Amino acid sequence: MQTRSLKDDKIKDAMKESQILVKTLALVHEKKYPNYLVLTLSIFSIF
Repeated sequence: MQTRSLKDDKIKDAMKESQILVKTLALVHEKKYPNYLVLTLSIFSIF
C-alpha cells in the first residue's frame, strides 16, 4: 500500500513501521536461510 495517499498521520506512521518490519524480517530470513528458496524449489520439482 502506498503511504502517500493516506491522510491520517498515525496511519501513515503505522504503515511505514509495518513496511520497515517486513523488510527487516525478510533480511533476517535471507541471512539465516540463504538457500531456503533453492531447497524449496528442489523439493517441489521432485513431485
